[in-house]
Order: sequence, then structure tokens, then C-alpha cells
Amino acid sequence: MRKKLISLICVVTLLISMFNVFTSNAASPVKGFSVSGTKLLDANGNQFIMRGINHSHTWYKSDSAVAIPAMAKAGANTVRIVLSNGVQWTEDSAASVKSVIEQCEQNRMIAVLEVHDATGMNEQSALLAAANYFVKIKDALIGKEDRVIINIANEWMGDWNSANWTTGYKAAIPIIRNAGLKHTILCDAGGWGQYGQSVKDGGKAVFDSDSLKNTMFAIHMYGTAGKDANTIKTNIDGVINQNLCLIIGEFGWNHSDGDVDEATIMSYCQQKNVGWLAWSWKGNGGGVEYLDMVKDWAGTSLNDWGTTIINGTNGLKQTSKICSIFGNATPIPSSSTEPSSTPIGSGFGGYTWSKPSGYMNGTKSVTDNGDNMVVEFENLNNSDRDAGATSTVNQDWTKYEAINVTVTNPGNAEILIGIGIKTGSGYVWHESPSFAVPAGKSKSATFKLQEAIWKTEKSGWVNNSDITELDKVMGVDFKIFANSPVTGKAIFTKLSIGDASSGSSYNPNPTPIAASGKFKIVDGHLFDANGQPFVMRGVNHAHTWFKSDTQVAIPAIAKAGANTVRIVLSNGTKDNWQKDSLESLKNIISLCEENKLIAVLEVHDALGVDTVDPLLKAANYFVEMKSALIGKEDRVIINIANEWFGSWGGANWAEGYKKAIPIIRNAGLTHTIMVDCAGWGQYPQSIHDYGQDVFDADTLKNTMFSIHFYEYSGPNAATVKSNIDGVINQGLALSIGEFGWKHTDGKDVDEATIMSYCKEKNVGWLAWSWKGNGGGVEFLDLTTDWAGNSLTDWGKTVVTGPNGLKETSKICSVFSGVSPTIPSYMPEDVNRDKAVNIADVVEIAKRFGKVNGDPGYDTRYDLTNDNSINMADVIKIGLKFGQTY
Repeated sequence: MRKKLISLICVVTLLISMFNVFTSNAASPVKGFSVSGTKLLDANGNQFIMRGINHSHTWYKSDSAVAIPAMAKAGANTVRIVLSNGVQWTEDSAASVKSVIEQCEQNRMIAVLEVHDATGMNEQSALLAAANYFVKIKDALIGKEDRVIINIANEWMGDWNSANWTTGYKAAIPIIRNAGLKHTILCDAGGWGQYGQSVKDGGKAVFDSDSLKNTMFAIHMYGTAGKDANTIKTNIDGVINQNLCLIIGEFGWNHSDGDVDEATIMSYCQQKNVGWLAWSWKGNGGGVEYLDMVKDWAGTSLNDWGTTIINGTNGLKQTSKICSIFGNATPIPSSSTEPSSTPIGSGFGGYTWSKPSGYMNGTKSVTDNGDNMVVEFENLNNSDRDAGATSTVNQDWTKYEAINVTVTNPGNAEILIGIGIKTGSGYVWHESPSFAVPAGKSKSATFKLQEAIWKTEKSGWVNNSDITELDKVMGVDFKIFANSPVTGKAIFTKLSIGDASSGSSYNPNPTPIAASGKFKIVDGHLFDANGQPFVMRGVNHAHTWFKSDTQVAIPAIAKAGANTVRIVLSNGTKDNWQKDSLESLKNIISLCEENKLIAVLEVHDALGVDTVDPLLKAANYFVEMKSALIGKEDRVIINIANEWFGSWGGANWAEGYKKAIPIIRNAGLTHTIMVDCAGWGQYPQSIHDYGQDVFDADTLKNTMFSIHFYEYSGPNAATVKSNIDGVINQGLALSIGEFGWKHTDGKDVDEATIMSYCKEKNVGWLAWSWKGNGGGVEFLDLTTDWAGNSLTDWGKTVVTGPNGLKETSKICSVFSGVSPTIPSYMPEDVNRDKAVNIADVVEIAKRFGKVNGDPGYDTRYDLTNDNSINMADVIKIGLKFGQTY
């Protein structure tokens, strides 16, 4: 065995050398900040000295989009962002953190992110919860190692106790590293951040506990740590004289514990090349309002404290230098192969932009700054007053796939963004679908140039047309409008023309997960109680209006091949509909179980209503019925309200569901929740724009979404695919809750594409409906009798047609009577060929040296679970070498 291991080690060494030769020209990953002794080095290897400000984002979320640009304008090169992990305040979601990071990037500031909930706490659990929060939001952080620093917890450890402070951080830092996060870590001193002795005593041990040796420290200087020149210099020297990297993470000019010598803090930091971040831009209370630097979030009026920090001796204007990654230094390595159009101007995106003349009359000004463009507007609406910017192009765009752009809305009301493209000698106008940018947020969007999603005069201004004469693009406009009157500005950044930057990361064939005993949403997929992916294939049944027919209909629906039935219920709040009782609900669920059907339960009374009260009543109906639902989490899905919110808008739709979902959860119902999109279920843009916010409102993160495909959302293949992709490519789970082959106005629906594309993407669908339609849509009956003995043409399409129930429906594994079978492999058989041999060694060699977080790292090849693919993994293969099974 010893000789075999030595031989394997020699072989793998040779293989590693070969792979290094073959891959030496590959693009390197993005580099990040690193700590070298007392210095913080940026991604270009230049020393970076923080000069910046603290911003209380988590308590003033709506003001961040104004505050961040203002702090940059004041001269800051860094902003420390207050976040919450949900322990004391509302949790900041990964999506919201990503948006904040983007705003910092756009304003060329480094973001220091800190969790404030652990402030002053001594329990190690509070610190570890803060560390785990960064693991939870790591998707917003990976790839941002060059512009984000993780300040795990603000002022954890209120006690002046070096030993406990050291033990706590030695436990917290590995949580960050084991998750693959390589960012520079910042640890606040003990004693509410003011006990510099804790860093002097335990800082080296904390630094050594970081496997990447990429940790720095912060002291907060108020009336104790910063009371006089001697104390300030002793605290700073006590850290840097141990060759540890330090910043002053917070300081003021006064505080509840006494006066602060801010002049010495700023001058001594300048002398020693130590960074500082002043507390704070605005929003202070509790008797320390004097620490507000400005009187308004935009920073147009400074307080004395702001004047000191910004314009004073050793202040921002005098000492702050923008990080070199935002300047003219060596650029960050990039793996992008995206083609770009040949620049024809020196402005934003390589074009020259101006204010439209004679149209878009809400435009006040267009400012083209090269790397961004600002459009100011006033009194916009969604009918006759819009705004925007225009550029002459005169190019061939046939080789390009998409236009990509990011838009920031610093105002206090939602705006809508679209693109207009003018082609040919006739300047034919093609307008894209719009997307919403919520107040105080940024949004990135991709407009596909090669798909039939554009509207023109010829199409009757319906988004179902291709762009004609794409080889003769004469001009392009950005269009801004709003659903309600709004005045403000939009900031455009990251314009590119080429490949789609928001391409799909959706995996239509997910692997099973660990059995959870209930339906569960993981990574944008619905998994059943046995951990198997479950794809709905079924029909809708109008139970509440045809209660006496349900006993016949449910078995017939199962016989037709459905694995799911969506049940129409009433809570008794609309017209003369009869409320479905607790007993009747129990009977329906039992009937579905007997026929091996998953039951999706929906309250129909709120359809088309925009006021939130009917939605909340629908949610409370399920609370009232909870005794019928508890214990049925593996076979019942709660579709709170059918087609609530008839308007075509996302913001109020999202706010409604952010109130409704907690009603369900607070009642102890842990079922998967399904949410219909706005616009009578036909406005999926509401999910595209706000779905992540709704998902994040669910404490269990067990919510999926539904589009209803009729004449508006499903008229053609391009629209169907775009609507589906817009949801699943965000990592959100989707089912088509209803669809037909046409609807009320007689316009066709592309049911063939709905069914085929759902099969391709493994997205569920539920056809409308078994029987009982009226009001002019009788043609949507699938059968002429409740027992399903005589199918209509629509019924034949859904049941026996291509991609129909008989072909694609699979019964949920909870009804199979056995646990799911998952292939079993020896861990050492990394290539899964049922033998441990040289092929497995080759696979390890390909990835040798990769650590958790690196491109190419995969836990399958990390046999020792030490977050690194190394010789220990080769040795483990050697111990099983030659075995088959």
C-alpha cells in the first residue's frame, strides 16, 4: 500500500504539472483586498487607506440611493454600511445588499458591510449568527472581493474582556472561510469597540485563526478610546506595533461617555497611514443627534461635524484617495468574452447622448458623464408624459444578442424603463417591454434583440414583433415613465451591446435533496417530501361553484393523468359565493390523497382586486382552516389568492404579499406558498421586478410563483419564453397556474409553446379547467361531463396531446409507497464509473489546489472536507485504489 500511494503521488504531481502548463494562459479570477502586515492592499497591489463615513442603511433603506452618491461627492473612498441579520431589525436580503454594493461601485466607493444586531452583546451565539448572515447572502458577495470588506459584527462584546473576545472571533472567522468567502475580514475591538487592548492582547491569535491570513481590526473612538491624544496614540500603536492592520471604524467629536479628540484621531491616522470612517452621515437619535454630518440625505447642507470631516484639516477633501480599482491602474481580470459595438462617440457606452427634441417632454436634462448618464425628469405618467435620452447610431447590430444596462432610481417613487430602437431609412420605432426600478434601488436588465418581444405600429403596439432591419440601426432611445406622477432622476450605468449579461443559470434537472417531510423550495425548484423534484402537471377544478360534482371530478382528473389539481375555494367574501367550510376542505384533501393528487388550494374571492384587504382575508382563511392543513405539508400547497391585484404594476402587488405571507407563517403553517403575479395573473413583470422581495418576506423561504397564460401573457412563443425565463433565471420557482387556448376577447394563446417550453424547463402547469366554464369562455371546458368520458378538443390537447398529461405527468413520490431511490457511489469514485482508478486521480489533478470559493472547486473532489483539493484527497483515493462495486 505504501508503494501504491507513493506511485499515485508521483502520478498526480506529473498530472498537476501538465494541467498547469495547459491552463497557464487561462484568465485569472478576480483578485480581492489582502492584508500585508499593517497595510491593506487593493486588488492591484496598491496600499489602500480608508477615508470614509458610516451610513445607517438598515434603518433608512429608502434614503441610501441618495446618501451613497452624496457621500462619494463629499470625498469618501469608503462607506461602512449598517445591515441587520433580522435578530433586532428587519433583515437586509441578499438582493438588497447586492443593490447597495452596486450603488457603492457606481460611486467608486469601497463597501464595508457590518451586522449591527450583535452590538454590545457578549454571547458568542450573537457573533456566530452575524457570521452566518454573510454566508446566507454570499451570492451577493462572491466576485466582489475587490470592493467589499466583511466587518462581521458591529461592536460585539460589550465587556472589556480580551479572552472571550478572542475566543469568539476564532470561532466566527472559520464560518466565513468555510463558506468560500475570501474577502478581507474586519473585527471590531471589544468593549463596545473601544477596548483597543483586546486587539493588542488577542489580535494575533485572531489573525492566525484566519486560514487566508486576511483579517484586519477596528477600534471605535469615542469618549473612552478617543478622549485625548495620549490614549488615541496608545490604542493605535498597540495594534500596528504588532504588525496588525488597523482602521478607526467609528469616531465622533463627542459622545455619551465624553468629549473626543477628533483632531488627533485624524492627524495621527494621517501620520501612520491608518484608515478612518466617521460616524455618521445622518439619522442619529437617542441624544447623539449632534453626530449627524449633514442636515439632509443629499448632503447639500453640512453641520459643523460634517464640515470638520469633509473640509477640515486632514479631512476627506484633503486626504481621501479613490481605490485604484476604480481608477487608471491595471484593470481587474475579467472572464467576459462579450462583444461590444464599435464606439462611435466618447460618451456613455461609446455613444453620444442628448435630450430628445420634440418628444419625451418630461425630460429636464441629460448629462452624459462617460461612465454613466443621468436623466432628470418631472411630472412623468404612463400616458402622455415620458422622459429619456437619445443617441444616433447608424450601425449593423445583427451580430448582437442584447442590450444590457443598469439603472439606479434615487427617488422615492417607482419608475419604468424601456428602450426604443429606430431602424431603416424610415426610422421604424421598436419598443421593448419595460421594467420597473423601485424607489431607492438599482436594477440591471437585458433586452433581447433577436426575439419577438418588441412592439411597433404594425403590431398594434403589442410586444410580439421582431426588430426589422437590425442591420440598419439608426438610433436608440432610453424611455422613462411612471404609473403615477413622479419627478426625479435616473442614473444609467454599465451599458453594453453584445451577449446577454443576465443569461440563465437555471438548471432544469436538479438533483434530489435530503428528504424534509414536506414540499420545499430550494434553488428555484419545488421538491417533494422525499426530496425529489416535483413538476406539476394538472388541471384546475372550480369546486366552490360545483361542490356536488367534486366527488366525480377528482377521480376523473386523476384518471386523465394529472398529478396535481388546483382547487377553487371561497372564503365567503365575494357576491353570494358560499364559504367552503373546514369539513369540506378536509374532505377535498382526503379525496385528492385517495387519488394520488397534490392539492393546490386557492381563494378565488380576491381576483382582480387591488386593495390589500381581500388578500389578507384570503390569507386569514387558511389560518382559520389550519386544522385541516397541519400535517398535510407534503401534499397541499397554499395558493393564497387567485389573481389578486388586477392592475399591471409590481410595487403594490409586492407590498400586499409581503403582508399576507407573514399571516400564514405566524399561524404556524409551513406549507409551500404559491403567489399569482399581478395583472389578473398575466403581468409576470411583477415577479421579474419584485419576486425576490416577496420571496424574502417568507421567513421559511418556501414560496413559489405562478403566471396565468392567456391572451396577454401567452400570445406567442417569444412572449411565453421571455415571461418564463424572467422568473426562473432569477432563481425563483415557477408554475403556470392557469392557461387556455384562447380567452375572453377571442385572441389565441400559444398553448403548444407553453406545454413544450414547460417540458424543456421542467416548469409545472395547470390547465384551466375541467368543466363548468361560463360567461363566454365555455370553450375552456376540458370535458363535456364531470366524469371525463367525453373530452373536448381542448381536453384532448391537455390530456393526450404532445407534452400533455399522459406523456409528461409523474405521480408525486409521496404516493409511491417507497422512499426515492438515489444512486449510491463510493466517495473516492469521483467520476462515478463504479471503480476507483486512475481516472479518479486525473479528475483530482485537474482541480488540484482549488479551495472553496474558487472557480472549479467542487465538494465532490474534496474528499477530506477541508475546503481544499489537495494531496490528502489523493491519499484517500489511494486507500481505495483498484476497488470496484
